[in-house]
Amino acid sequence: MNWLALVAGVVLLGQAADGPALDPADQGKQLTQRAAGVLSSNLLAALTRGGPTNAIQFCATRALPLTVAAGTNGILVRRVSHRPRNPVNRASSNDLVVIQQFQAKLRPGAGLAPVLTTNSQGQVTFYAPIVLNTPLCLQCHGTPEKEVAVQTGEVLHRLYPQDEALNFKLGELRGAWRVDFTAPRP
Repeated sequence: MNWLALVAGVVLLGQAADGPALDPADQGKQLTQRAAGVLSSNLLAALTRGGPTNAIQFCATRALPLTVAAGTNGILVRRVSHRPRNPVNRASSNDLVVIQQFQAKLRPGAGLAPVLTTNSQGQVTFYAPIVLNTPLCLQCHGTPEKEVAVQTGEVLHRLYPQDEALNFKLGELRGAWRVDFTAPRP
């Protein structure tokens, strides 16, 4: 699926056909599931075509635009992390509170429920955890020279000199999806 198909599909998520707008929890869940699916399928295709170094190139150029494209009509979708690869994805202090809550609740084999927050201006934010749940993830986020091949590490260092997204283990929290509902809700 390409990013235009993602945008076309996401525009339809704002409200059910001939029905009321979805609540932020349902809409956040749908938006993040769709965005994660698009990113995952594109990332897998890049891996298949050229291995981890090709996947890193994909992430460096396409991951952020695909994530942003998931938002629409006053809804901003992004990924945030306490240990970002791309500094644009660095978690804010409010994001870190939610990430720490996810980390405290994380148990092997147990799912983590998304979280809704509301700030003092009434803006609703939906958070869904991102957990490294497949060994494939460790090819770019694992231990250098163990799961992360030397050549992969060299490309990571060249594209992300401030990279903090290494030395993760399977089952650890990588960060969170964040969906900000900035437009007034009906």
